[in-house]
Amino acid sequence: MPPHKRAKVSASDDKENVAISAPLGKKNKQKNISGLIDMPLDICFELFRQTLMSRASLTVWQQARKRFYPDLPDPQDTLSEPAWISLIFENRCHACAKAIRRVIDWDLGIRLCPKCAPTSLIDVNTLNDEDRRLIGLVPISYAVTYKKFVNMAVVFRPQYEKIAARYKALETSPEKELFFALYETRTREWESTVAKEGRKWAAQQAENHDAETHAIKEQRKVEIWGLLGDEGYDDELDDDDCTDALETHWFVKQRRELTAKTWLNNRDMMLDFMDGLRVKRLKRERNATVQHRRTQSCIILQFMRQLLDHFIHESGPREGLFRRIIPNPSDWTSLPCMKAVIEIPGNDDIAWEDWDATFARIPVEIEKWTTDIHSDIFELYATAETPCKGVRDLALASYPCVCRVCSMPLFYPEVFFHLCVTASQGLTYEDWEVPEEDIVQMTSWIHTYYRRRNWDARVIRVDPDLNEIVHQVVRLLGLDPETATPGDLDDLDVYIHYIDCPYTIHHELRGHASRNAVAVHLANLKQTIPKTHSLKEKKYLFGWRKFVLVLYQNKVTETLEVGKHIELVDADSIAERPIAKIMDPEGWMCTACLYTKDERLPSNLEDVQHHIAATHGKAVDAQKEGDDYCENPCQPSEVSVTSLILCA
Repeated sequence: MPPHKRAKVSASDDKENVAISAPLGKKNKQKNISGLIDMPLDICFELFRQTLMSRASLTVWQQARKRFYPDLPDPQDTLSEPAWISLIFENRCHACAKAIRRVIDWDLGIRLCPKCAPTSLIDVNTLNDEDRRLIGLVPISYAVTYKKFVNMAVVFRPQYEKIAARYKALETSPEKELFFALYETRTREWESTVAKEGRKWAAQQAENHDAETHAIKEQRKVEIWGLLGDEGYDDELDDDDCTDALETHWFVKQRRELTAKTWLNNRDMMLDFMDGLRVKRLKRERNATVQHRRTQSCIILQFMRQLLDHFIHESGPREGLFRRIIPNPSDWTSLPCMKAVIEIPGNDDIAWEDWDATFARIPVEIEKWTTDIHSDIFELYATAETPCKGVRDLALASYPCVCRVCSMPLFYPEVFFHLCVTASQGLTYEDWEVPEEDIVQMTSWIHTYYRRRNWDARVIRVDPDLNEIVHQVVRLLGLDPETATPGDLDDLDVYIHYIDCPYTIHHELRGHASRNAVAVHLANLKQTIPKTHSLKEKKYLFGWRKFVLVLYQNKVTETLEVGKHIELVDADSIAERPIAKIMDPEGWMCTACLYTKDERLPSNLEDVQHHIAATHGKAVDAQKEGDDYCENPCQPSEVSVTSLILCA
């Protein structure tokens, strides 16, 4: 039987019929998939979500996790793969769903932002006894760092309320017991295995990330160092201070690889920054050169002081005391002959032969400096009741000055060596830098820094009350205020017993010694004084300088009489009497550190010897005066006058 004939159709009708009635072939599938382009996005996303979130996609999630993160532990049986991945990699808070929480609370298995913590956590101590029994069914955190729950045991509220509601909905006891055992086992498994391994994995990931970031930053720094070296900044790259500043620059610290385009966009900015570092480096090198030259000049000053000490030893202390006026290190380096050598251009070392030309000019310039500072003191006395007519009057004991800083009475010539007029305080350990005009930085045991400065007459003043007190003390000691000098009073070798000594003076003696007058160290008083003597029977004996200080500090201006108010005690008469231990005068210094940046304030000999042993490695028994330690060269030894306690 012949086949049936088909009706002839047009080309367009043929294509339409094929699209409708033709069997599903390869071409037909492509046309249907291409139609997804016109599908709404929300429908596409929903289809994609349903496909990935179905149980049929479980192997896809597992294979992807093991391929990209093979060390990531498996989730708990009750936790799906998507939920486990969300907990690990999404920075979303489990309460508000905002991507603001980077830290996982592994104890609870959640991410929780501080804002949601007060409403999303429950303090187990606030639950009643029945509800508290159920806390074993959910994870508990004992180390929450949220402000409201510091060091408290807490549970996640939605999780706890869900489990508690399911437990209470059970009717029979067997069901409750089975439910309780099941969730208690799951909680213990989470705490002992999943949370522990997850925390360990997260710590390892953070460590790996830090290592990768550090490697990228180091490689970026090496590349920037090479580019800056090609620009001619090799000297800056070899300087530690410059490299420290460069490493903290924001362009260097970035945690991504350096590209050619990034360098071209920031090249001019980096070159300007390096130019600034070059200026600072050249300034530091110049300051270091000047500092080294100042140190060299101070070696000459130290040599001159040694010659002067020899002269004083040969001629006697009184004669040398009035000649012992040599500039302190700051004034010394300010002398024109010294500045001419110190400020020679360039950073080359100065040979000792270059200093020879300054020796002939030193005496003349010291004489000029001495004349200038004397003129400053004469101006202080210009408006006083008894003007000072010259150096001869200034050398008398009746012309004292007062330090504005420490209120210490100062006599000639110690007024030129007092610490407050030759050094200033005010720099702390944190902001200390060596100023250009300073030579050394003297540190005290309380970490307060002093810096040397030129002698300044503005630190001292003339006080009529002090003049009156000194006149009275000189007369009490039997000398004439118009002719007596501090040296004459020192030669008397007499101590003063203040019979009507007020309590404030007794209390003052319990403190440590001042720089110019050493007080009695009462800590060893009971060991020194025999038990048969009462503390009430002791006598306070003052040197004349200490007595002046006591009267001035306590504003004692009334007339005193020998035998009624005071008693004079000869030093020879107390040689056999028990006295308290006298503190060693705080006037010793380390010779090796003298006039250097490491110089410290004068201290007692024991502390200085300990410093030499600890810092310079020389045993105390091997140390010698002059070679290892010396008296403060900026202060005459005659001003260190002691006070004694004499038992009746």
